[in-house]
This record gives sequence, C-alpha cells and structure tokens, in this order.
Amino acid sequence: PTMICGVDTLTKTGKETKTIVAFTATYNRTFTKYYSVSKIKTGTSKVISECMEEALNNFKKCNNIYPSHIILIRDNVTPTQFKTTTTDEVEQIKRAFTNLSLTPKLTYLLLNKKTTIKIFGLNNSNYNNVVPGTVVDIELGGEELNDFYLIPQKSLQGCSMPIYYVVGYDDKGVSSQELQLLVYKLCYLYYNFTGG
Repeated sequence: PTMICGVDTLTKTGKETKTIVAFTATYNRTFTKYYSVSKIKTGTSKVISECMEEALNNFKKCNNIYPSHIILIRDNVTPTQFKTTTTDEVEQIKRAFTNLSLTPKLTYLLLNKKTTIKIFGLNNSNYNNVVPGTVVDIELGGEELNDFYLIPQKSLQGCSMPIYYVVGYDDKGVSSQELQLLVYKLCYLYYNFTGG
C-alpha cells in the first residue's frame, strides 16, 4: 500500500508572520480520495509531523493497514531552500513514523514551478512547444542530484513552462522513470482543469 502526500506553504507577513501549511494525502488504491488538513505554523512548531500522523491514521482507518511506502511531493520550495527544507521536513516525517511505531519507506520529492528554463521542439525549422509529458533529465544539477524538468500540460497560448523536480530523499529506491511517469499522471487528476 502506498500513500501520496502533497504539501504546500503560504507565508503571510505583516504585524505577525504566519505560515499556513496545507497537507493532502491519498487513502485509496487509485490515489483519487484525499484526506486534507491545514495548520498554522507558529514559531518552531512541527506541523508537518502532526499532519503526517493524522494522514497515516486516516489511511489505517480506511484500509485497516498503514502504508508501506509514502511519496511526499513538496511544493513552493526554491532551489536554494532544497537542502534545508529536505533535512527539516524528512526529520519531521520520520518523527511521525516513530510516534506510531512505523517503518514505511519514504520518497520525498521537491518541486519548483517558478523556473526560468524554456524548452522548445524544432519541427520543420520552426520552434514549437514540446508535447506534454516531455522530460529533460540529463546532468542538470550534477551527479549528486536526482532531478528533472517535466512539461506537464499542453500550452494553448505562449510557451509551455516546465516544472523542476528534485528527489530530496528516497529510501525506497524508486527509479527516475517511475517518478517522472507518476508525477505526469498525477497532473491529470486535477479536477478543476477541463482543458486538454
């Protein structure tokens, strides 16, 4: 059994800085039913650990078993924050495992939608957008990074924007091709999008 989680944060500044953490986790075999929770992070609170525990307990309640593999996709992280975010959040996630006496495998994937990279295809001397699902993953961040760019959508106007993914942690040993295919297929589960 596998659970796919998505995490995003929003920081509001003003008189008091608040960070809102949104956490979603699947709890069925086809990854189409979701448990969602949001929490306000204050100070050094470890809300991702709390959210993970709640999601794991919901998975157990619905399936009579805890997941053996968790894939967590973390949005809203800049490349300069990848290392510190990974270290802090993987520690929080593992704390949730320890609190529940679990030892599932974890794949932690970070993404950044605000890239400056443009990817074009050449067809009959014309530059065009590449087809959805195109992946670029050859020697991007050096040998120490397992990273790739993915074009997840068809652009009806302008230039298709790739999303940059980095595997921050993986003790399951999921192949790059499996992750690339998974995140591409997850794009088609976005229920608000009616385009092609």
